[in-house]
Amino acid sequence: MIEARDLTVRFGPVTAVDGVSLTVADHGVLGLVGPNGSGKTTLLRCLYGALGPTSGDVLLDGTPLSAMHRRAVARRIAVVAQEHHDPATPISVAELVMLGRLPHQGMMAQTTDEDRTTVVGALESVGLGALAARDVAVLSGGERQRALIARALAQQAGHVLLDEPTNHLDIRFQHDVLELVSELPGAAVVLHDLNLAARYCDRIVVLDAGKVVAAGTPSQVLVPEILEPVYKVRVRRVEFDGEMHLLFPR
Repeated sequence: MIEARDLTVRFGPVTAVDGVSLTVADHGVLGLVGPNGSGKTTLLRCLYGALGPTSGDVLLDGTPLSAMHRRAVARRIAVVAQEHHDPATPISVAELVMLGRLPHQGMMAQTTDEDRTTVVGALESVGLGALAARDVAVLSGGERQRALIARALAQQAGHVLLDEPTNHLDIRFQHDVLELVSELPGAAVVLHDLNLAARYCDRIVVLDAGKVVAAGTPSQVLVPEILEPVYKVRVRRVEFDGEMHLLFPR
């Protein structure tokens, strides 16, 4: 379990995260939603130790992240961050996914049969087995996101944290990626699309100006009285084919 306790992050006079407490459970998907600038990515970076909070603590199974070695954290938390550039040198899909094995390798980073088997399994699980030798630079957006998720799977961590994994993807690939996310161990995912959050997240935290506005199940928090003040738009909730959908009338 990842637990944030009263996290605050300040950049000079700006408070990006303001007294946030939440839990990423060992099972299920936690969605982090909110408008641009609400602190979602900053909070996520704190949860895996890339950014130290100004005050407050992040604990992994009761141990402060700040007291843990980075390799030990990486064995237990995998990250799919936003990546906006092609690798500087050619790298195959299999080589990219093999990077997920680094936390489990020794100082000489020698690849074992177990590493190779794990990578093959991760590639197959995301439907990229046939593309193992392909250069990452020529992948489509959806294929690249699946490759990054495969790297996280190869890490065999208990938690996976993802920052906008559906960004810039076509509708089909958005659903493909989030179907994969829903099958991961305890996950936290930053999302902009509230309808995707409603469909794939077990619990949702709504952030605004760095603070938690609401937390609970999608049916509890994705309601007009919570969303309209946060997003400054009209919201209508409807049911279709047994699923909740949000509309944003003009």
